[in-house]
Formats: sequence, C-alpha cells, structure tokens
Amino acid sequence: MKAKTSFLGPTVAVAIPILILIALFVGHSSTFVARTYSSAPDVRKESRPSSTNSFCFPKLPDHVANHKNFSNVEVNVFVFYGRRENTLVLDRYLRRNSRANGGLINRVLFITNMAVTHNSENLSWIMELSYNHISDPNAIYLKIDDDIVFIEDGAIETMVYEVMSRKWAIVSGNVVGNFYFTHLHHRSGALRPYAVDYDDKGILHPGSQTKVSWRVKKLPSVEPHDALSLSDSKKRRLGLVPQKAGFNTLEGSPLAKARKNPWDDCAWKSVHCGAASHYSVFDAIEESDTNRYHFAMWDIHAEGYERFSINFLGFWGSLLVGQEVWSDDELYLSHKLPEKLRIHNGVNGRALVAHLGYFTQDGIRNLTDVLEKYDALSQEIEPTKLGELYC
Repeated sequence: MKAKTSFLGPTVAVAIPILILIALFVGHSSTFVARTYSSAPDVRKESRPSSTNSFCFPKLPDHVANHKNFSNVEVNVFVFYGRRENTLVLDRYLRRNSRANGGLINRVLFITNMAVTHNSENLSWIMELSYNHISDPNAIYLKIDDDIVFIEDGAIETMVYEVMSRKWAIVSGNVVGNFYFTHLHHRSGALRPYAVDYDDKGILHPGSQTKVSWRVKKLPSVEPHDALSLSDSKKRRLGLVPQKAGFNTLEGSPLAKARKNPWDDCAWKSVHCGAASHYSVFDAIEESDTNRYHFAMWDIHAEGYERFSINFLGFWGSLLVGQEVWSDDELYLSHKLPEKLRIHNGVNGRALVAHLGYFTQDGIRNLTDVLEKYDALSQEIEPTKLGELYC
C-alpha cells in the first residue's frame, strides 16, 4: 500500500477493480483506517487574512446548541466521489466541520467510481462494497454527494441532533437543487425570480481566469425569460426579473414552473431552473436571510412511501449494518427500506445545503457561473471559524 498526497490532503488509496476507496484525514500518512479529526491539526492557513464577511447565518436553536451528547457519538461521512471541481468546494466544508475545527465530523471516506458500467451485477457489487463500510452500529453516518457545494453553518449539528432523536429511519437535509425541495421552496416563498441575462456582454468563457463574485444583489435586472431551456451555448449569468412593488410571484422566471413531481421538468431537467434556484440561495446568503429556507421537521412519508433524491442523508449505522443495499440505493433508502421497517424518513428543514444538479442539468457547470460562485463563497467562508458567522 502506497500513501499519496492529493488535492484532498494526505490520503491512502486502496485500488480494487472499478472502485477506489479513499480515507481522507487531516494528518500524516497512515493505514487505510482514517485518523480521527479530533486529533488532527487545524487545517486553516494561519497566514490567510481575517474574514471581512458582510453576511451571517442564523444561530443554532438552543436545544441543539446546548445538547450535551454530541461528544459521545462518532460521526462518519462517506462521499460518492467522481468530480474534482465539485469536491474541492465540498472538502472546504467538511474540514470546516471536522472535530479538529470545532465541528462534529470524525472521519470522511471517499468512494470513487473509476469506470462507467451498465452491468447490473457490477453495480450491485459496487453498492455492496460501498455500504459495507458502514460497520459501526453505534456511529452516525452522513451520506453526501460530491456535488454538495454549500453546507450552512449549523447544518451538521442539526442533522446529528435529529438522527440522535431516533424518530426517523433516515434524515435528509434541506437541499437546494433537489427536485423534491424546489417545489417546497417555491411554495414557502424562499425563491426569487432570477432568469438568464441574454444582454450581458461580460460573460465568462470556459477556462477564464477572471475572478467570480458569488454575490448577486448588484447584478443588472433582466427581462422576463421563463423558458426552461437556454437558447444558446454561451456561459451566462442570471439577474433578477423586476416584480410589482411588494410582491414576489416568480413571474418571468423559470422557477414559476416548479411543480411537485419527482421528474419535474423544472427541478429535474432544466439548467435554467437549476441555475435560478442557486442564484436564489446566493441572494438569501447575501441578505443574511437563509431563514426563509428553513422549516420544521417534515415527514416526507406522511402521505405514503415515495422516492426522493438522497443527496444529503444522516442515519445510525445500525440501520444498514448487515443489510444488502440495492444497486438502486436511492430507491432502497428513500422508499423500500423505510416501508419495510414501517418507519418514516424525515427532512431537517434547518440543515440547509446546496446540490449543484442532476446529470440532466450538467449545463449548470458549463453554461452558467454557478459552480464558480459556490467556489468563491466557500473560499470566503473557509478562513472563518465554525460559529463565527452566526448572526
């Protein structure tokens, strides 16, 4: 076994057919078992200038902030990894939430697909290997997609708190860019009417080194464009569609077409809709108003067991130790397993995170500056201490 260092920090890789398992830790090279984050050094660079952030996040609820049992539970994260540019952003939030930096994460395991296969036996084998690494029934596990590109301060704590309550089989975060939640955010008034700016002459070109700002409030307003598709292949910014004074109807934005449907054309397929939903969360962060996205615990199976995207989940290890997870792990975890156990899954409305998009929305990274904005936001947040940005 040969240790190596990558952009993710010191790692040890174990090569096996199709799959590579990477244990990520903050510290020196070691065996495959990762070092605990609690004994690792602070990863922030001391030479980095202090933050001058003009925004803040809501404080943790008292019942979470004052919870006394967080130190008694191990929190392990596993990430299905495949895209470097996404994971550079996610890694900043994982390190920020490590035990060493005042958070709750003990260990991160990256599970990497090295080949695309349509062989169902191979897919089943990959899933079995992946979920077999959930071996401690008394630990809490967070399953995070590699294109989670924002984790609000406090989200990990509230996820762990809700899993520890043992009221749910699985707890999902409140995920921007998830087809289930786009409709929910629409109905709750969290979204803002952003649309593509076809008049912008300063569009970035792929590979441009121009620095991108994540802030959106000072961008020019735009004409209404509510088409779900983009009409050209240029890399575009978005802007706010003016509304009648005092009203927020989403008219003129593709987000007005979001519907409660697992395969909704807006939330599942549309690059324009996906980009607009991300601009809305940038708007909320810049306004220090992410509260508008928050809601109480939501019983996702109150009207019957149904499938939903599993971009950001938390559960006890005991739920899956010894279980054979299907190759379609989303169907199994979100629908079939809770149905079998007769226990509902819940959504933690206080755990706000952002999912870049589905494979059907790959243009979000190629035709908009959304990923660059999340990269810029994560770099601005990175030098601050966890909890420093609470309002």
